[in-house]
Amino acid sequence: MPAYDRSGLNRLLEVVRRRGVPVETLPAGRSPPHSGERLCGMPVDPLLAAAFTRCGKLVLGSTGTQCPLLTRCDDEVNGLLLENEEWQGYF
Repeated sequence: MPAYDRSGLNRLLEVVRRRGVPVETLPAGRSPPHSGERLCGMPVDPLLAAAFTRCGKLVLGSTGTQCPLLTRCDDEVNGLLLENEEWQGYF
């Protein structure tokens, strides 16, 4: 997999931290999804795959105002599938 520039993600984290926005992260999983790998029936975008190699989870904000940007997705936990099942339960 080619190395992708993660400067946009780095800049986002720098700005939110400077503004005092709480940031919750987890380390990347042992086997994050790779570019082109199928996840929930769709190929993983190269930039998303690069983000998964950096963070296992990324949430901005505090309780009540949280903005999840990246949910854990690796060989142990498929957060995307869990989120999908949770949303389907609402309908």
